[in-house]
Amino acid sequence: MEAQLALGHPIDVATHSTLTSTMVRVAQRIGINRRAREVLPSLESYLKGKLDEDEEDET
Repeated sequence: MEAQLALGHPIDVATHSTLTSTMVRVAQRIGINRRAREVLPSLESYLKGKLDEDEEDET
């Protein structure tokens, strides 16, 4: 179902919600907890680096 959603195909939202809730409960029961983590580099520094690379390629 996730693949269908990612491809832009229609899905049954109620079924998707039920399956997602079930997966979350199973993960919690086996000890997998969601937690935030810092992602490096920041979006701003990544985009600046890409812009700098593009400018170097043009010269």
